[in-house]
Amino acid sequence: MAIQISENIKRLRHSRELTQEALAEILGVSSQSVSKWECGDNYPDIEILPAIANFFEITLDELLGMSAIRDEKRYGDALVQTDELLKESVVNNAAEVITLWTELARDMPNNWKVQYTYAEKFSMVGNGGVSHGTYEQNVAHKRKIIPVYERILENCGDFDMQINTIAALCRVYSELREFDKAAEYANRLTPTAFSRERMNEEIAMQRVYSKITTREQLENADSGELLKLLEPVEYALANHSSLAHTSLSNLRNLKKFCGLLTGEEYVELLKFDETWAKLQNYLYPPTNLISIFYTQMTSAYLEIADYENALDYFEKSVGENIKIPWSEPAQQITFENDDDGTPVQKTSYIPARRMLYNRYEQDSAFTPLRDNPRYVAAMAKLLEGGE
Repeated sequence: MAIQISENIKRLRHSRELTQEALAEILGVSSQSVSKWECGDNYPDIEILPAIANFFEITLDELLGMSAIRDEKRYGDALVQTDELLKESVVNNAAEVITLWTELARDMPNNWKVQYTYAEKFSMVGNGGVSHGTYEQNVAHKRKIIPVYERILENCGDFDMQINTIAALCRVYSELREFDKAAEYANRLTPTAFSRERMNEEIAMQRVYSKITTREQLENADSGELLKLLEPVEYALANHSSLAHTSLSNLRNLKKFCGLLTGEEYVELLKFDETWAKLQNYLYPPTNLISIFYTQMTSAYLEIADYENALDYFEKSVGENIKIPWSEPAQQITFENDDDGTPVQKTSYIPARRMLYNRYEQDSAFTPLRDNPRYVAAMAKLLEGGE
Protein backbone atom coordinates (compact mmCIF):
# COMPACT_ATOMS: atom_id res chain seq x y z
CA MET A 1 0.00 0.00 0.00
CA ALA A 2 2.85 2.39 0.84
CA ILE A 3 4.29 1.95 -2.63
CA GLN A 4 0.91 2.96 -4.07
CA ILE A 5 0.90 6.17 -1.99
CA SER A 6 4.35 7.15 -3.27
CA GLU A 7 3.51 6.47 -6.88
CA ASN A 8 0.11 8.17 -6.64
CA ILE A 9 1.40 11.40 -5.10
CA LYS A 10 4.09 11.68 -7.78
CA ARG A 11 1.64 10.88 -10.59
CA LEU A 12 -0.97 13.32 -9.29
CA ARG A 13 1.59 16.09 -8.84
CA HIS A 14 2.77 15.65 -12.43
CA SER A 15 -0.84 15.67 -13.65
CA ARG A 16 -1.20 19.19 -12.17
CA GLU A 17 2.21 20.23 -13.51
CA LEU A 18 3.39 21.13 -10.02
CA THR A 19 6.93 21.08 -8.65
CA GLN A 20 7.61 19.41 -5.31
CA GLU A 21 8.16 22.87 -3.85
CA ALA A 22 4.78 24.12 -5.12
CA LEU A 23 2.90 21.11 -3.72
CA ALA A 24 4.73 21.46 -0.41
CA GLU A 25 3.68 25.12 -0.16
CA ILE A 26 0.03 24.24 -0.86
CA LEU A 27 0.01 21.52 1.79
CA GLY A 28 2.04 23.50 4.32
CA VAL A 29 4.94 21.06 4.52
CA SER A 30 8.58 21.16 3.46
CA SER A 31 9.68 20.23 -0.06
CA GLN A 32 11.93 17.57 1.54
CA SER A 33 8.80 15.91 2.96
CA VAL A 34 7.20 15.70 -0.48
CA SER A 35 10.44 14.30 -1.91
CA LYS A 36 10.56 11.61 0.78
CA TRP A 37 6.90 10.71 0.19
CA GLU A 38 7.51 10.19 -3.52
CA CYS A 39 10.69 8.17 -2.95
CA GLY A 40 8.98 5.96 -0.39
CA ASP A 41 11.45 6.97 2.32
CA ASN A 42 8.66 8.43 4.42
CA TYR A 43 4.88 8.74 4.22
CA PRO A 44 2.38 11.50 4.96
CA ASP A 45 0.99 11.69 8.48
CA ILE A 46 -2.56 10.41 8.74
CA GLU A 47 -3.81 13.92 9.55
CA ILE A 48 -2.64 15.30 6.17
CA LEU A 49 -3.99 12.49 3.99
CA PRO A 50 -7.51 14.02 3.67
CA ALA A 51 -5.98 17.34 2.60
CA ILE A 52 -3.95 15.65 -0.13
CA ALA A 53 -6.99 13.70 -1.35
CA ASN A 54 -9.19 16.81 -1.33
CA PHE A 55 -6.65 18.88 -3.23
CA PHE A 56 -6.39 16.29 -6.01
CA GLU A 57 -10.19 15.68 -5.90
CA ILE A 58 -9.91 11.95 -5.29
CA THR A 59 -11.01 9.61 -2.51
CA LEU A 60 -8.71 8.40 0.25
CA ASP A 61 -8.99 4.89 -1.19
CA GLU A 62 -7.68 6.14 -4.51
CA LEU A 63 -4.84 8.02 -2.86
CA LEU A 64 -3.81 5.00 -0.80
CA GLY A 65 -4.12 2.71 -3.78
CA MET A 66 -6.76 0.56 -2.11
CA SER A 67 -8.99 0.51 -5.19
CA ALA A 68 -6.02 -0.54 -7.33
CA ILE A 69 -5.19 -3.31 -4.86
CA ARG A 70 -8.79 -4.54 -4.90
CA ASP A 71 -8.84 -4.41 -8.71
CA GLU A 72 -5.58 -6.36 -8.89
CA LYS A 73 -6.96 -9.03 -6.55
CA ARG A 74 -10.17 -9.28 -8.55
CA TYR A 75 -8.14 -9.63 -11.74
CA GLY A 76 -5.98 -12.37 -10.21
CA ASP A 77 -9.03 -14.22 -8.88
CA ALA A 78 -10.65 -14.04 -12.33
CA LEU A 79 -7.58 -15.59 -13.95
CA VAL A 80 -7.64 -18.48 -11.46
CA GLN A 81 -11.38 -18.99 -11.93
CA THR A 82 -10.97 -18.93 -15.72
CA ASP A 83 -8.23 -21.57 -15.60
CA GLU A 84 -10.45 -23.83 -13.50
CA LEU A 85 -13.44 -23.37 -15.82
CA LEU A 86 -11.43 -24.07 -18.97
CA LYS A 87 -9.81 -27.14 -17.43
CA GLU A 88 -13.26 -28.60 -16.95
CA SER A 89 -14.74 -27.77 -20.35
CA VAL A 90 -14.17 -25.06 -22.94
CA VAL A 91 -17.53 -25.57 -24.64
CA ASN A 92 -19.75 -25.92 -21.58
CA ASN A 93 -18.14 -23.12 -19.57
CA ALA A 94 -17.47 -20.62 -22.35
CA ALA A 95 -20.50 -18.48 -21.51
CA GLU A 96 -19.48 -18.31 -17.84
CA VAL A 97 -15.94 -17.23 -18.79
CA ILE A 98 -17.23 -14.49 -21.09
CA THR A 99 -19.69 -13.25 -18.44
CA LEU A 100 -16.89 -13.09 -15.89
CA TRP A 101 -14.60 -10.98 -18.09
CA THR A 102 -17.41 -8.85 -19.51
CA GLU A 103 -18.27 -7.78 -15.96
CA LEU A 104 -14.64 -6.98 -15.17
CA ALA A 105 -14.25 -5.00 -18.40
CA ARG A 106 -17.44 -3.06 -17.62
CA ASP A 107 -16.35 -2.27 -14.05
CA MET A 108 -12.76 -1.34 -14.98
CA PRO A 109 -13.03 0.51 -18.32
CA ASN A 110 -9.61 2.15 -17.96
CA ASN A 111 -7.74 -0.88 -16.63
CA TRP A 112 -5.99 -1.83 -19.83
CA LYS A 113 -4.74 -5.16 -18.51
CA VAL A 114 -8.34 -6.15 -17.82
CA GLN A 115 -9.50 -4.85 -21.22
CA TYR A 116 -6.75 -6.78 -23.01
CA THR A 117 -7.50 -10.02 -21.15
CA TYR A 118 -11.22 -9.61 -21.83
CA ALA A 119 -10.52 -9.33 -25.57
CA GLU A 120 -8.12 -12.25 -25.39
CA LYS A 121 -10.60 -14.54 -23.59
CA PHE A 122 -13.47 -13.45 -25.83
CA SER A 123 -11.35 -14.27 -28.86
CA MET A 124 -10.54 -17.69 -27.44
CA VAL A 125 -13.94 -18.87 -26.18
CA GLY A 126 -16.47 -16.21 -27.21
CA ASN A 127 -18.08 -18.49 -29.76
CA GLY A 128 -18.13 -21.44 -27.40
CA GLY A 129 -14.56 -22.42 -28.08
CA VAL A 130 -15.71 -24.22 -31.22
CA SER A 131 -13.58 -23.36 -34.22
CA HIS A 132 -15.65 -25.21 -36.80
CA GLY A 133 -18.40 -22.62 -37.19
CA THR A 134 -19.09 -21.06 -40.56
CA TYR A 135 -16.66 -18.45 -41.83
CA GLU A 136 -19.36 -15.78 -41.50
CA GLN A 137 -19.96 -16.70 -37.83
CA ASN A 138 -16.28 -16.56 -37.02
CA VAL A 139 -15.85 -13.22 -38.81
CA ALA A 140 -18.70 -11.67 -36.81
CA HIS A 141 -17.20 -13.06 -33.62
CA LYS A 142 -13.70 -11.68 -34.29
CA ARG A 143 -14.95 -8.23 -35.30
CA LYS A 144 -16.46 -7.71 -31.84
CA ILE A 145 -13.07 -7.50 -30.17
CA ILE A 146 -11.35 -5.14 -32.64
CA PRO A 147 -12.78 -1.96 -30.99
CA VAL A 148 -11.48 -3.17 -27.60
CA TYR A 149 -7.95 -3.52 -28.92
CA GLU A 150 -8.17 -0.19 -30.75
CA ARG A 151 -9.29 1.58 -27.56
CA ILE A 152 -6.28 0.14 -25.73
CA LEU A 153 -3.96 1.44 -28.45
CA GLU A 154 -5.49 4.91 -28.32
CA ASN A 155 -5.41 5.29 -24.55
CA CYS A 156 -2.81 3.04 -22.96
CA GLY A 157 0.71 4.43 -22.75
CA ASP A 158 2.38 1.24 -21.54
CA PHE A 159 4.88 0.16 -24.20
CA ASP A 160 4.60 -3.60 -23.64
CA MET A 161 0.81 -3.42 -23.70
CA GLN A 162 0.97 -1.45 -26.95
CA ILE A 163 3.20 -4.10 -28.54
CA ASN A 164 0.99 -6.98 -27.36
CA THR A 165 -2.13 -5.22 -28.62
CA ILE A 166 -0.65 -4.52 -32.05
CA ALA A 167 0.39 -8.18 -32.30
CA ALA A 168 -3.13 -9.24 -31.30
CA LEU A 169 -4.65 -7.04 -34.03
CA CYS A 170 -2.25 -8.59 -36.54
CA ARG A 171 -3.58 -12.02 -35.63
CA VAL A 172 -7.22 -10.95 -35.68
CA TYR A 173 -7.01 -9.30 -39.10
CA SER A 174 -5.12 -12.31 -40.46
CA GLU A 175 -7.90 -14.59 -39.21
CA LEU A 176 -10.38 -12.28 -40.91
CA ARG A 177 -8.30 -12.67 -44.11
CA GLU A 178 -7.76 -8.91 -44.25
CA PHE A 179 -4.09 -9.39 -44.87
CA ASP A 180 -3.26 -5.83 -45.93
CA LYS A 181 -4.70 -4.51 -42.67
CA ALA A 182 -2.78 -7.17 -40.72
CA ALA A 183 0.44 -6.14 -42.50
CA GLU A 184 -0.26 -2.49 -41.69
CA TYR A 185 -0.23 -3.32 -37.97
CA ALA A 186 2.71 -5.71 -38.34
CA ASN A 187 4.78 -2.87 -39.82
CA ARG A 188 4.16 -0.84 -36.66
CA LEU A 189 6.07 -3.42 -34.62
CA THR A 190 9.76 -2.99 -33.94
CA PRO A 191 12.32 -5.64 -32.94
CA THR A 192 12.71 -3.94 -29.58
CA ALA A 193 12.23 -7.09 -27.51
CA PHE A 194 14.79 -8.89 -29.67
CA SER A 195 17.22 -6.00 -29.26
CA ARG A 196 16.62 -5.95 -25.51
CA GLU A 197 17.59 -9.61 -25.25
CA ARG A 198 20.73 -9.02 -27.28
CA MET A 199 21.67 -6.02 -25.14
CA ASN A 200 21.19 -7.99 -21.93
CA GLU A 201 23.34 -10.72 -23.45
CA GLU A 202 26.14 -8.20 -24.11
CA ILE A 203 25.83 -6.79 -20.59
CA ALA A 204 26.06 -10.29 -19.09
CA MET A 205 29.20 -11.02 -21.09
CA GLN A 206 30.85 -7.81 -19.92
CA ARG A 207 29.93 -8.58 -16.32
CA VAL A 208 31.64 -11.98 -16.52
CA TYR A 209 34.75 -10.56 -18.21
CA SER A 210 34.98 -7.76 -15.63
CA LYS A 211 34.55 -10.19 -12.75
CA ILE A 212 37.20 -12.66 -13.95
CA THR A 213 40.42 -11.11 -15.18
CA THR A 214 42.93 -13.61 -13.80
CA ARG A 215 43.27 -17.38 -13.56
CA GLU A 216 43.14 -17.09 -9.78
CA GLN A 217 39.78 -15.35 -9.93
CA LEU A 218 38.48 -18.06 -12.22
CA GLU A 219 39.62 -20.81 -9.88
CA ASN A 220 38.02 -19.11 -6.88
CA ALA A 221 34.79 -18.12 -8.61
CA ASP A 222 31.51 -19.55 -7.32
CA SER A 223 29.96 -21.68 -10.09
CA GLY A 224 26.42 -20.92 -8.94
CA GLU A 225 27.08 -17.20 -9.10
CA LEU A 226 28.60 -17.54 -12.56
CA LEU A 227 25.61 -19.51 -13.84
CA LYS A 228 23.35 -16.75 -12.52
CA LEU A 229 25.35 -14.17 -14.48
CA LEU A 230 25.00 -16.28 -17.63
CA GLU A 231 21.20 -16.46 -17.47
CA PRO A 232 20.65 -13.52 -19.89
CA VAL A 233 22.88 -15.26 -22.46
CA GLU A 234 20.92 -18.50 -22.15
CA TYR A 235 17.65 -16.57 -22.37
CA ALA A 236 18.76 -14.77 -25.53
CA LEU A 237 19.97 -18.04 -27.05
CA ALA A 238 16.66 -19.73 -26.31
CA ASN A 239 14.62 -16.90 -27.81
CA HIS A 240 16.82 -16.37 -30.85
CA SER A 241 16.92 -20.09 -31.63
CA SER A 242 13.14 -20.26 -31.23
CA LEU A 243 12.69 -17.44 -33.74
CA ALA A 244 14.98 -19.11 -36.26
CA HIS A 245 13.43 -22.52 -35.69
CA THR A 246 9.88 -21.22 -36.13
CA SER A 247 10.77 -19.59 -39.45
CA LEU A 248 12.53 -22.73 -40.66
CA SER A 249 9.57 -24.90 -39.67
CA ASN A 250 7.08 -22.56 -41.33
CA LEU A 251 9.07 -22.45 -44.57
CA ARG A 252 9.58 -26.21 -44.62
CA ASN A 253 5.93 -26.99 -43.93
CA LEU A 254 4.67 -24.44 -46.46
CA LYS A 255 6.95 -25.81 -49.18
CA LYS A 256 5.73 -29.32 -48.42
CA PHE A 257 2.09 -28.16 -48.48
CA CYS A 258 2.66 -26.46 -51.84
CA GLY A 259 4.30 -29.55 -53.31
CA LEU A 260 7.69 -27.84 -53.59
CA LEU A 261 9.52 -30.54 -51.59
CA THR A 262 9.93 -34.23 -52.25
CA GLY A 263 9.47 -36.60 -49.33
CA GLU A 264 13.22 -37.13 -49.18
CA GLU A 265 13.90 -33.37 -49.13
CA TYR A 266 11.38 -32.94 -46.34
CA VAL A 267 13.14 -35.61 -44.26
CA GLU A 268 16.51 -33.87 -44.70
CA LEU A 269 15.11 -30.49 -43.66
CA LEU A 270 13.31 -32.04 -40.70
CA LYS A 271 16.61 -33.33 -39.34
CA PHE A 272 17.57 -29.76 -38.39
CA ASP A 273 14.94 -29.98 -35.63
CA GLU A 274 17.00 -32.48 -33.66
CA THR A 275 19.65 -29.92 -32.72
CA TRP A 276 16.99 -27.40 -31.75
CA ALA A 277 15.09 -29.95 -29.63
CA LYS A 278 18.27 -30.96 -27.82
CA LEU A 279 19.13 -27.30 -27.22
CA GLN A 280 15.71 -26.64 -25.67
CA ASN A 281 16.03 -29.75 -23.53
CA TYR A 282 19.41 -28.48 -22.31
CA LEU A 283 18.10 -25.00 -21.53
CA TYR A 284 14.75 -25.98 -20.05
CA PRO A 285 14.85 -29.61 -18.87
CA PRO A 286 12.85 -31.68 -19.02
CA THR A 287 10.95 -31.20 -22.28
CA ASN A 288 9.27 -33.69 -24.62
CA LEU A 289 10.59 -31.99 -27.76
CA ILE A 290 13.04 -34.81 -28.44
CA SER A 291 10.20 -37.32 -28.36
CA ILE A 292 8.10 -35.12 -30.64
CA PHE A 293 11.02 -34.86 -33.08
CA TYR A 294 11.47 -38.63 -33.15
CA THR A 295 7.75 -39.09 -33.84
CA GLN A 296 7.88 -36.52 -36.67
CA MET A 297 10.83 -38.35 -38.21
CA THR A 298 8.93 -41.64 -37.95
CA SER A 299 5.98 -40.15 -39.82
CA ALA A 300 8.24 -38.54 -42.44
CA TYR A 301 9.98 -41.84 -43.20
CA LEU A 302 6.63 -43.63 -43.32
CA GLU A 303 5.50 -41.20 -46.02
CA ILE A 304 8.36 -42.31 -48.28
CA ALA A 305 7.97 -45.99 -47.28
CA ASP A 306 11.40 -46.16 -45.63
CA TYR A 307 10.26 -48.54 -42.90
CA GLU A 308 13.66 -49.36 -41.43
CA ASN A 309 14.45 -45.73 -40.66
CA ALA A 310 10.85 -45.23 -39.51
CA LEU A 311 11.28 -48.07 -37.01
CA ASP A 312 14.61 -46.65 -35.81
CA TYR A 313 13.00 -43.33 -34.93
CA PHE A 314 9.86 -44.98 -33.56
CA GLU A 315 11.98 -46.96 -31.10
CA LYS A 316 13.78 -43.75 -30.09
CA SER A 317 10.44 -42.03 -29.49
CA VAL A 318 9.19 -44.88 -27.34
CA GLY A 319 12.51 -44.84 -25.48
CA GLU A 320 11.84 -41.24 -24.47
CA ASN A 321 8.19 -41.84 -23.62
CA ILE A 322 8.78 -44.82 -21.33
CA LYS A 323 10.60 -42.37 -19.03
CA ILE A 324 7.14 -41.06 -18.16
CA PRO A 325 5.89 -42.72 -14.93
CA TRP A 326 2.82 -44.84 -15.53
CA SER A 327 0.97 -42.86 -12.87
CA GLU A 328 1.33 -39.57 -14.78
CA PRO A 329 -2.09 -38.66 -16.21
CA ALA A 330 -2.90 -37.02 -19.52
CA GLN A 331 -6.04 -35.09 -20.40
CA GLN A 332 -8.13 -36.79 -23.05
CA ILE A 333 -10.63 -34.54 -24.81
CA THR A 334 -13.37 -35.87 -27.07
CA PHE A 335 -16.46 -34.26 -28.59
CA GLU A 336 -19.87 -35.88 -28.59
CA ASN A 337 -23.07 -34.48 -30.04
CA ASP A 338 -25.94 -33.87 -27.64
CA ASP A 339 -29.62 -34.41 -28.51
CA ASP A 340 -29.84 -31.31 -30.70
CA GLY A 341 -26.54 -32.06 -32.48
CA THR A 342 -24.46 -29.50 -30.59
CA PRO A 343 -20.89 -30.71 -29.99
CA VAL A 344 -20.18 -31.13 -26.27
CA GLN A 345 -16.65 -31.47 -24.98
CA LYS A 346 -15.92 -34.49 -22.78
CA THR A 347 -12.79 -34.53 -20.65
CA SER A 348 -11.26 -37.60 -19.02
CA TYR A 349 -7.87 -38.54 -17.64
CA ILE A 350 -5.89 -41.65 -18.54
CA PRO A 351 -2.19 -42.59 -18.13
CA ALA A 352 -0.08 -40.54 -20.54
CA ARG A 353 1.63 -43.65 -21.88
CA ARG A 354 -1.74 -45.36 -22.49
CA MET A 355 -2.82 -42.29 -24.47
CA LEU A 356 0.32 -42.51 -26.62
CA TYR A 357 -0.28 -46.22 -27.17
CA ASN A 358 -3.85 -45.55 -28.30
CA ARG A 359 -2.70 -42.74 -30.57
CA TYR A 360 -0.20 -44.97 -32.37
CA GLU A 361 -2.72 -47.79 -32.69
CA GLN A 362 -5.40 -45.51 -34.12
CA ASP A 363 -3.13 -43.70 -36.59
CA SER A 364 -3.49 -45.35 -39.99
CA ALA A 365 -0.02 -44.08 -40.99
CA PHE A 366 1.48 -46.73 -38.66
CA THR A 367 -0.39 -49.61 -40.35
CA PRO A 368 2.68 -50.77 -42.35
CA LEU A 369 4.58 -51.29 -39.08
CA ARG A 370 1.88 -53.10 -37.11
CA ASP A 371 3.11 -56.66 -37.79
CA ASN A 372 6.80 -55.86 -37.45
CA PRO A 373 8.35 -57.46 -34.32
CA ARG A 374 10.25 -54.24 -33.52
CA TYR A 375 7.01 -52.24 -33.50
CA VAL A 376 5.24 -54.85 -31.37
CA ALA A 377 8.11 -54.94 -28.85
CA ALA A 378 8.24 -51.13 -28.62
CA MET A 379 4.49 -50.89 -28.07
CA ALA A 380 4.71 -53.50 -25.32
CA LYS A 381 7.30 -51.33 -23.54
CA LEU A 382 4.83 -48.44 -23.49
CA LEU A 383 2.42 -50.56 -21.45
CA GLU A 384 4.99 -51.97 -19.03
CA GLY A 385 4.07 -51.18 -15.44
CA GLY A 386 0.46 -50.44 -16.37
CA GLU A 387 -2.73 -52.40 -16.62
